[in-house]
Amino acid sequence: HGADRAGMPGAGAFGGAGGGLGNGFGGNGFGGGSAGTGGYGAPGGGYGFGGSGGAPVSPQDIAAMASELAELRGQLHAWRESVPRTGSGGATSSRTMGPRREMRVDELVSVASLLQAEPPDAFARALAVSGRLGETIRDHLQDGARRLGLDPDQACFSPEEEDAIDLVALLFDSLFRHNALQDRARRLYARLVLPYVKVALTDNGVFVKREHPARRLLDAITEACEGNDAETPQDRELLDRATEISQRIVAEYNEDLAVFELAYAELDALLAQQRRRIELQEQRAAKAAYGRERLGAARTQADSELHGRLAQPELTQAVAEFLAMPWRHHVVQTLLRDNVDARRHAEAIALGDALRMADRVPAENRRPELADQLLALQPAIIECLASSGLDDSAAQHGMAALRESFMPLDTSAQVFAWDPV
Repeated sequence: HGADRAGMPGAGAFGGAGGGLGNGFGGNGFGGGSAGTGGYGAPGGGYGFGGSGGAPVSPQDIAAMASELAELRGQLHAWRESVPRTGSGGATSSRTMGPRREMRVDELVSVASLLQAEPPDAFARALAVSGRLGETIRDHLQDGARRLGLDPDQACFSPEEEDAIDLVALLFDSLFRHNALQDRARRLYARLVLPYVKVALTDNGVFVKREHPARRLLDAITEACEGNDAETPQDRELLDRATEISQRIVAEYNEDLAVFELAYAELDALLAQQRRRIELQEQRAAKAAYGRERLGAARTQADSELHGRLAQPELTQAVAEFLAMPWRHHVVQTLLRDNVDARRHAEAIALGDALRMADRVPAENRRPELADQLLALQPAIIECLASSGLDDSAAQHGMAALRESFMPLDTSAQVFAWDPV
């Protein structure tokens, strides 16, 4: 019973995360194969058991999915008739051993309830091999039936019960084939196999309704486990909570879907915190990347402005160093902080031009003008120094040093040829 042995695949049975009508039961049709290889090809897809989000399903869509589910059940019946299968619950045994009565749904639910609390090791092993889960479920249910006094030689599964087993097996197989689930999750899902068989036996809505409590819980558990390798405390908390919830379903589910609703609400609240945390991390990363891009662009523009002013004519060392450090930093800051206000950036550029012009005054023997120019530039120079992180006292000291460099007694002031490299 499986893809490799009979043409009915475990993968593709149900659409993965976010799947829906048209994305399930084999990408190439139910069975994903041809009648000649034992598969049962069918057009279209099937039912996705995907994400819990999306728009509400209309009554027309539900009716359409119910109709397709009925069609898929027919395909399952035809597939089972075409596949020789031995064993206590198999089709071959029912043909060779004569007529047997079909077990009632309540009898099979009682059998599943008897087995529900037992260790799920066999289901975990079956999940590791695609296509084995259905037969493992059948074997366990037949064994449980014996314990309750139901003779397998006298009772068998009904076609609807066979459907429920196959659909649940396909669903769980598909989850492991379409989602990045770690080994730790295998036992968690194995624990849920029989509770979901019980749900499927009594409520077809789990395969049709997106809002079905059992379906929403399985979606949430898959979201918590997918790609989760428990590297962070938050990831470990999600895995631990999902494990606790699976144990609670086993302990408390007795055909009352309220236990699924409560478990879903609890896990979804924790997932919402995780989603918000991830969203904030992504926002911070995006902001940091955008900030780096803006800083790089601002520095490039400031360097262009600086090199244009240092190229010619030659400047005294004090002015060249002032432009290369405090002034360049100030230009970068105006581009980053005031990019919507061109006035402050223009004022910073004007300061650089004014200092370059003032640097030429002593060489042209126009010293009387220099004092007036420096006095007029003093507020802008102090603001420029302050933007580099200097307090008022340090900025005043820097201004005094710059003023002294402009007023040497020796008219042959040392000039500084700036090397852009």
